[in-house]
Amino acid sequence: DDKLTIQNHKWTSAETEMVRQRYPTEGPVKLALEIGVSVHAVIGKARPLGMRTSEERQARNRRAWGRFRV
Repeated sequence: DDKLTIQNHKWTSAETEMVRQRYPTEGPVKLALEIGVSVHAVIGKARPLGMRTSEERQARNRRAWGRFRV
Protein backbone atom coordinates (compact mmCIF):
# COMPACT_ATOMS: atom_id res chain seq x y z
CA ASP A 1 0.00 0.00 0.00
CA ASP A 2 1.89 3.06 -1.28
CA LYS A 3 0.89 6.16 0.60
CA LEU A 4 2.19 9.64 0.17
CA THR A 5 4.01 10.70 3.28
CA ILE A 6 4.66 14.32 4.04
CA GLN A 7 7.58 15.07 6.28
CA ASN A 8 7.59 18.43 7.97
CA HIS A 9 11.05 19.93 8.07
CA LYS A 10 11.94 21.56 11.38
CA TRP A 11 13.47 24.82 10.20
CA THR A 12 16.42 26.08 12.22
CA SER A 13 17.00 29.78 12.76
CA ALA A 14 20.15 29.51 10.59
CA GLU A 15 18.15 27.99 7.70
CA THR A 16 15.46 30.64 8.04
CA GLU A 17 18.11 33.35 7.95
CA MET A 18 19.68 31.70 4.90
CA VAL A 19 16.33 31.89 3.10
CA ARG A 20 15.87 35.49 4.22
CA GLN A 21 19.28 36.58 2.92
CA ARG A 22 19.69 34.49 -0.22
CA TYR A 23 16.24 33.67 -1.61
CA PRO A 24 15.75 36.97 -3.46
CA THR A 25 18.94 36.59 -5.49
CA GLU A 26 19.55 32.83 -5.62
CA GLY A 27 16.01 31.45 -5.69
CA PRO A 28 14.69 28.22 -4.22
CA VAL A 29 16.59 25.51 -6.13
CA LYS A 30 20.07 26.17 -4.77
CA LEU A 31 18.77 26.69 -1.24
CA ALA A 32 16.72 23.46 -1.40
CA LEU A 33 19.80 21.49 -2.40
CA GLU A 34 21.90 22.99 0.39
CA ILE A 35 19.28 22.56 3.10
CA GLY A 36 18.12 19.13 1.92
CA VAL A 37 14.45 19.94 1.38
CA SER A 38 12.21 20.25 -1.66
CA VAL A 39 12.01 23.40 -3.75
CA HIS A 40 8.38 23.70 -2.67
CA ALA A 41 9.44 23.60 0.99
CA VAL A 42 11.78 26.55 0.42
CA ILE A 43 9.08 28.49 -1.44
CA GLY A 44 6.64 27.66 1.34
CA LYS A 45 9.09 29.04 3.89
CA ALA A 46 9.94 32.15 1.88
CA ARG A 47 6.40 33.32 1.14
CA PRO A 48 5.27 33.93 4.75
CA LEU A 49 8.54 35.81 5.28
CA GLY A 50 7.50 38.14 2.46
CA MET A 51 10.37 36.94 0.27
CA ARG A 52 10.20 37.02 -3.50
CA THR A 53 12.87 36.40 -6.10
CA SER A 54 14.37 39.43 -7.81
CA GLU A 55 12.72 40.90 -10.91
CA GLU A 56 15.74 39.91 -12.99
CA ARG A 57 15.50 36.29 -11.85
CA GLN A 58 11.75 36.24 -12.49
CA ALA A 59 12.26 37.54 -16.03
CA ARG A 60 14.94 34.92 -16.68
CA ASN A 61 12.62 32.18 -15.39
CA ARG A 62 9.76 33.39 -17.62
CA ARG A 63 12.04 33.29 -20.66
CA ALA A 64 13.31 29.82 -19.77
CA TRP A 65 9.87 28.37 -19.07
CA GLY A 66 8.49 29.98 -22.23
CA ARG A 67 10.56 27.52 -24.25
CA PHE A 68 8.63 24.59 -22.78
CA ARG A 69 5.11 25.82 -23.40
CA VAL A 70 3.02 23.79 -25.80
